[in-house]
Amino acid sequence: TEGRIVGGVDSDISVTPWQVAVMDASNYQYCGGSILSASWILTAAHCVEAMSSDFRGYDLYVVAGYDLDTNRGITEYVQAASWAEHPRYDAVNLQNDIGIVELTTRMAMDFMPVNKDAISSRDMGDDYRYVGWGITSDNAQDSTKKRTADLPAYDYDGQFLYAYDPTDQQNVCSGDSGGAGLEILSGGGYELAAVNSFVFSP
Repeated sequence: TEGRIVGGVDSDISVTPWQVAVMDASNYQYCGGSILSASWILTAAHCVEAMSSDFRGYDLYVVAGYDLDTNRGITEYVQAASWAEHPRYDAVNLQNDIGIVELTTRMAMDFMPVNKDAISSRDMGDDYRYVGWGITSDNAQDSTKKRTADLPAYDYDGQFLYAYDPTDQQNVCSGDSGGAGLEILSGGGYELAAVNSFVFSP
């Protein structure tokens, strides 16, 4: 995803507390991420690439909460200390589009459990919950609230899990990059299964 959830629903902090926004000091939100531990955030490599180029010299922050426009909608605000993209990240075809961000101080928010099982054909058709802070339609300017959308898995390969929702026409959009694709567990709860990377028009 080049970077809000299209056709999804607003998400409060209790539903996806480990999903954070990545912002600069002017409060411009451009990517998302998942809390892996108190000091580390998982995001997309192209988000990390932007941190090193487009936002070079800026103070960058990771923000937990559900609404970036209200004080009560933000629970934690932590500065990024360093970041790194996957050593084999390829910006042309988005291979290995994954990166990490180290924080200056530890976050109090819970970490995100990670799915360690490989995606297989039996997962196709299952809904995955996508989380992001991006815009809700092309050319929109409404990237302030965390939203979720449930999309069925359509295909997969060695790098990507593809989701396609022809019925409800939900999707991720600009600003959702680095956010999570969550496996919805049968007993309740989630595991992190994917990182939002790109969007295509079917």
